[in-house]
Amino acid sequence: MKWLVIFFQILALPICYAIENEGQKIYLDGLNGQGQVIKSYINDLESGAALACVNCHRESGLGTSESGKTIPPVSWNFLGVNQPLDDDSRFYSIQNKRKAYDVKSLQRLLTTGINSNGDVADPLMPRYVISEKQTEHLVEYLKTLYAKNDPGVDSEVINIATVIDSRLTARKKQQHLQFMQRLFDMKNSLTRGELKRKKYSPVQKIPQYESYRHWNLVAWELKGSPDLWQQQLKELYKKQPVFVILSPFIKSDYSVVGSFCDEMEVPCLFAHGSVKTKGDYYNFVFRDTVKQQKDFLDEKIRQNKNNLLYFDFEGKLQNIKTSQIDTLEVQQSFYSSIEKQFNEVCGIEGTIITKVDINFAQHLHQLKCPVNQKIKILMLMSDSVTFKKLNHFLHENSNSNLCWVTDYGKMLKRDTRTIRADVLTRKFGMENTDSESLLMNLYAYSLLTDSIHQLAGHFSRAYLLEIIEHMLNSFPNYTYFNSVSGAPKQRAIVGPVSEYCPQGDKPI
Repeated sequence: MKWLVIFFQILALPICYAIENEGQKIYLDGLNGQGQVIKSYINDLESGAALACVNCHRESGLGTSESGKTIPPVSWNFLGVNQPLDDDSRFYSIQNKRKAYDVKSLQRLLTTGINSNGDVADPLMPRYVISEKQTEHLVEYLKTLYAKNDPGVDSEVINIATVIDSRLTARKKQQHLQFMQRLFDMKNSLTRGELKRKKYSPVQKIPQYESYRHWNLVAWELKGSPDLWQQQLKELYKKQPVFVILSPFIKSDYSVVGSFCDEMEVPCLFAHGSVKTKGDYYNFVFRDTVKQQKDFLDEKIRQNKNNLLYFDFEGKLQNIKTSQIDTLEVQQSFYSSIEKQFNEVCGIEGTIITKVDINFAQHLHQLKCPVNQKIKILMLMSDSVTFKKLNHFLHENSNSNLCWVTDYGKMLKRDTRTIRADVLTRKFGMENTDSESLLMNLYAYSLLTDSIHQLAGHFSRAYLLEIIEHMLNSFPNYTYFNSVSGAPKQRAIVGPVSEYCPQGDKPI
C-alpha cells in the first residue's frame, strides 16, 4: 500500500508542476496556458497589452509603492490569511481589516473588482477575463512566492559575504576587509538596542524593528585560476549560505562570480576592481561603460549621422555608420596620421568620436588647428580612465572643442562620500591607500543598510533587488553613482552619459 501511495504521488508531480507553470505564465506574462493574452480592463477600457500581475506586485510578490499608491503583497502567505491575523494583533488598529482570500473570492476580485470584504477595490486594479481554473493555477504559483525567508538569515543574524581575489596585493586585501569589518562593527553597535526593543516596540515601529539583525561578515577569498572559482564559491556557500554578496573585489574575471550569483540567485551588489563588469538580474554594478557609450552613440547617429567621423584602425577618418563601440578605439602609433588629417578637417562643421585613454587624450589636446577650429572631438572613456584621471585632465585643459563623453557632473557629487570615507578611516584607525575603493564600499554598504531596513523583516532576495532598484530610481542620495547597471527585468538601468566640455579658457 505504501508503494502504491508513493506511485500516485510521483504521477501527480508533473500535474502539480504544470499547474504552477501555468500560474507562472499568468503572473509573469499575463498569458494563459496556450500563450494567449488574458483580456484585462482598467476603468472599463480594454488594455491592448498583457497586464501581468508582476508589473505592479513584482517578482517577489511582496508589492511596492508607485506614485503615492501602496501596492499590497500577493504572496499567499499574506493573501491567503486574515489581515490582521486576529483581533489581538498589534496591527489591528492601523491595518485594514479583511478576510483571507480563497480561490473563489480571488477570482471575484480579479473579474469584478470586489475584494474579500465585499468592498470595491482600487480602480487602478485591472479586471480580468479569467476562469476559476486559471485562478486555481495562479494561486498555486502565489504559494511559491516568499514561502519563507531565503537562505543566509535566521531570527538574529544575517550573513553577508564579501569576495576578494587572492591575486590582489596584500595591502589592498587588508584595506578592503578591514574597512568592511569596521563598517559592520559600527552597524552592529547601533543594532544591539534595536534587537532588545523588537519584543516591546510600539505598534508603528514593528515593521522597522523586524528587519534588525546582527550583520555577520563572511570573507570568501578566491584562490588560484578563475577556472577554479565556480567550484570554490559553491563549496564556500554550502559551508555558510549568505543572503547577499557585498562589494566583491575582483582583479579581473568577475564574470565567474556573476555567474555564481545568477545560478544560486544570490544578490551581488556593486562589484569593483574588474574593468569589464556588466549588470544582470542578480548583479548590480557601478558602471556598464559599453552600454552607456552605445546608447550615447545611437542617439548621436539618429540626430546627425552624416557629420559624424571616427578614426579607423589605420588612423584614417571615416564616416560613422554603426554604433559598434569597438571600432572607435585607435592605436596611438597612428597619431602622426591623425595630426595631418586633423589639420585638413578642423575648420569644418562636424564631430569626431573616438575612444581614448588619458595618454591619447593628452595627444589630442596638443592638436592645433591652423584656422578657427569648428570640428568637435568627443572622447569616449576607455576602461582605464578613472574619475581621478578625468578630473585632473579637465582641470588642466581648456579646449572647449575637446570633450569627454561622461557622467562627470554627477560624479562630482562623490566628493561628499570621499570626505566621509576619509573620516571613517581615521575613526577606524586604519590606513587609506585607495580612497576610490573605499568610497565604492561605503556606497554599497549604505545602500544595503537602507534597503534591508525597508524589507521590514521579509527576507526575500527578489524583494531586496526590487527595493534597491526602487531606491536607485527614487532617492537623490543615491545619485552619487548615477551609472548603476541593474537587471533587465528591473528599472534601475545604466545612467546616461553626455558631452562634458571645458568652458573656453576657464577650466571646469
